[in-house]
Amino acid sequence: MDPNQNQSISILYNLALTMAGETRPRPLATGMLQQLLVHTGCACGALLLDSKPVNEAAASVEAQVYSTVGSQSLRELEGQTLRWPARLLQDDQAHSESGWFPAGARYPHALNLILPEVGHVLLFSAQPPDAAARQAKVLFPPILTKFARSLKLCLDSERQQAALLEAKDAAEAASRAKSTFLANMSH
Repeated sequence: MDPNQNQSISILYNLALTMAGETRPRPLATGMLQQLLVHTGCACGALLLDSKPVNEAAASVEAQVYSTVGSQSLRELEGQTLRWPARLLQDDQAHSESGWFPAGARYPHALNLILPEVGHVLLFSAQPPDAAARQAKVLFPPILTKFARSLKLCLDSERQQAALLEAKDAAEAASRAKSTFLANMSH
């Protein structure tokens, strides 16, 4: 095996281990984002969910900033649904002199990794993508597909748990109300 192939296998193995066994969506997203930054040499990144065009002209796309790593100004955007330039989410690599997020002028270069049916991982850097980042576009798609599926399952599970907890709380409240009503009726 040549050194590049060994390195590629090592990277994929590392990413697979990062995903393995994690059932909580935010730690899964953050851990994978950290590893993607390590393997691409980018400085900071964000995982965007639920991207959709703003209108028919689609000069911008709305997406929820689910998880971020590496930049305080980017971290402050977590949980918000923001408009992003469509070209940032359509192209593999993009450049903007003013940066891609508020106070992000230090990171004018972006690498877009697509999470099928889930969203995007945007990796930002001060320098144009190097060979490692370009290799990521070739090497990562299979692992990104598995990551997207795992993240979707974790998010669905979290939503179902929240719905069950809400239903349980409603049932307990109804039971307490019934008990109170029956207690008042017996007097």
